[in-house]
Amino acid sequence: MRSISLIALCLALFLTGCASTGSKDTSVLSEDAPVDKIVAKADEAAVGGDFLAASTLYRHALTIEPDDVDVWYRLGASLILLNEQQQAMWAFSNVLEQEPEHAGALQRVALYLTSKGDLKQAPGYLDRPLAVDPDTWRAYNALGVVADLKGEPVGAAAYYRSAIDLNPDSAMLWNNLGYSLYLAENLVGAEENMRKALSLDPDYRAAKRNLSLIFARQGLYAEALKIMLTAESKATAYTDIGLLAFKLGDYDQAELLLAEAVRMSPTYNAVASRNLAAVREKVRRIASNG
Repeated sequence: MRSISLIALCLALFLTGCASTGSKDTSVLSEDAPVDKIVAKADEAAVGGDFLAASTLYRHALTIEPDDVDVWYRLGASLILLNEQQQAMWAFSNVLEQEPEHAGALQRVALYLTSKGDLKQAPGYLDRPLAVDPDTWRAYNALGVVADLKGEPVGAAAYYRSAIDLNPDSAMLWNNLGYSLYLAENLVGAEENMRKALSLDPDYRAAKRNLSLIFARQGLYAEALKIMLTAESKATAYTDIGLLAFKLGDYDQAELLLAEAVRMSPTYNAVASRNLAAVREKVRRIASNG
């Protein structure tokens, strides 16, 4: 029911911001500039959101000092933000060649493996930083994500609780725990944790969506829709709640919600249109067999 993207996993990057599609001028540095000045310029570009310029400068620094683990790691992080995943893994592999227990690189590789559906190898990369530092909350969070993807919500919840013990102010962690409880059919516990996430970050869209799903799961569609509308457009909100009603076998509600979604967006909401047709076909078959 949940598609966990790279953003939902939330293994925090050491840099923040949105990737820039263009590169700033990097020629202000002389060819014989010292590495520390090159790296400082790269960091400046990264903080400004120009990850293309940052990655170019990090590569330049590595031609001078190819064994600088920290620069390799920063290069990998900037490449992730450019959506150059394979190149980023190459950078992180260089980190791990020199520092096999580098927690950040291990977590990045585990995240990549998880995104590729390799749920056998990913936990091994996460267990290693925990062996070195049992207080690595990001590793516990990532192990929880892997467990959720493997269909083990109870085990996932245990990992998230370990992460929360170390970082109790993270809305993301409370949201992740709440969703695992939702998957385990513990709707009361799920709601409590979603509300905790929203108390920490009232604008946290993922927690709003998940809280909405909890209400819809109980057939409380009006309450679910009210919450979903604070996180999504009207057409998307009606579509998502209508689709869940369809999956729950509540065909009357599903038809009402999906028909309204199509009315709001008749041209562009292909998802609502397809599912509305599926609902009507299901109702027709039930009627013909009844």
